[in-house]
Amino acid sequence: MSRLTAEGRKKERDIRLEKVQEKLRNDQTTKGLSRYQRGSLAELRIIGQDLYADIKRRGVMLPTG
Repeated sequence: MSRLTAEGRKKERDIRLEKVQEKLRNDQTTKGLSRYQRGSLAELRIIGQDLYADIKRRGVMLPTG
């Protein structure tokens, strides 16, 4: 799948989302959360990572943070 197609981007995002959800399932601090809550938290983490990467790429922030 190519990252240039919508289908490729969706598949890549789904893979990243599954990895984050797996980490949250195994994390002791999020064990008490429902599946829906962990899924929402995983999506927020992915969105945050994408936004931070976009900010760094555009040069709004120094690479050191």
